[in-house]
Amino acid sequence: MKSIRDEKNRVFDSSIPYPKKILNPAVRVIKEAADGYGYQTLNGLFVIQSAAVEKDGNVWIHTSFSRKSRMPTYDDMAMVKRLFVGEDSKAIMIFPDRAHHVNLHEFCLHFFTPVYHEPLPEFSLGGTL
Repeated sequence: MKSIRDEKNRVFDSSIPYPKKILNPAVRVIKEAADGYGYQTLNGLFVIQSAAVEKDGNVWIHTSFSRKSRMPTYDDMAMVKRLFVGEDSKAIMIFPDRAHHVNLHEFCLHFFTPVYHEPLPEFSLGGTL
């Protein structure tokens, strides 16, 4: 088992079985790395997916997706969720506070997927605002 740490102290471990390589005719692999893959879809969406043990000690999959000159649409988000995250997994999108906001690409969005844990409360039990 080979583990490396990056500049943010995340652990990339070759024994983590995620993310899985996407094999779909609508998706072309454009980059392979130790921690994940880079893709381009037939409709021009770029997707990068990696997995790491984050500072909380849990394995998370990070999926970023972008277009060259505009923000991805809701249909793009739904496609990324379906093809890259999966129908039975959560895709969490976070709007951080100003101090933690990072913007390296004007038209890029991010999903975070917990692999072995459940970080969110059960929202389907109902309730009112």
